[in-house]
Amino acid sequence: MPRKGIPDRAVPEADELGIDIQAAQPQKTPSGKLPSNPIPETLQSLKGYPNKLMIYRTPTSRFWQVRYPIGKKRLVKSTKTETKQGAITFAKTFYEELLIRQRQKLPLAGGLIRPSES
Repeated sequence: MPRKGIPDRAVPEADELGIDIQAAQPQKTPSGKLPSNPIPETLQSLKGYPNKLMIYRTPTSRFWQVRYPIGKKRLVKSTKTETKQGAITFAKTFYEELLIRQRQKLPLAGGLIRPSES
């Protein structure tokens, strides 16, 4: 039921705006996986760090991601960098920050510091 003074269709439909709804929807990869899954060729651990600390790319982001499992949960964070070397630097800082937070018994998921660009 329309409110007084507001037309029934105050917001235009997507097709009226020229938006292709199909193109805007996340598409499955050819293997049928969801786009947030890592691109297998990019998944790698870091030398000198636990094998569970991984960097990778996803089909839906231009940025590298870092992940590290803790218990039954997996912490995942965007590195906000498009370079592999930048992702490695970020992942090392991410891991060291996790260790500090664990020792200080602080929450692990919030407030991780982004390393400064050099």
